[in-house]
Amino acid sequence: LKIPLFYGSQFKKISSYHKFHDRYIGYRLWREYAPFIGAVREVEAGVFDGLTDMVKTTRKRALRILPEIERPIKRLIHEGSSSHSRVDFSRDYFEELVAVEDTRQIDKASCIVLKNIASAVKYYLEHLERRFA
Repeated sequence: LKIPLFYGSQFKKISSYHKFHDRYIGYRLWREYAPFIGAVREVEAGVFDGLTDMVKTTRKRALRILPEIERPIKRLIHEGSSSHSRVDFSRDYFEELVAVEDTRQIDKASCIVLKNIASAVKYYLEHLERRFA
């Protein structure tokens, strides 16, 4: 097993990106951002061969979209700076970000992420409904 030399710093960066994206999506949903709300509403329940297939398929789809998420996040939190690890990604932070930055790239990729998640959640809810009906 090889452990990368800069594993600690890479982990911090990835954690920061993940935290940013989770909170960004949460902020946009909280503000009822129409493209995000529409992405969740319009997607149908996924077609899977059981719960294990649902989890594996959803994960594979998420990994495929990862580069499309990472690029705009790097740009938005200014990759050249180490200060992004100290940013709290608060409501005020996102208010300013969406006011001054071009978020079209991350919004497009985030809609794909939301559709992927919503598809799995809707499948799971239907699964529960069938199971306990």
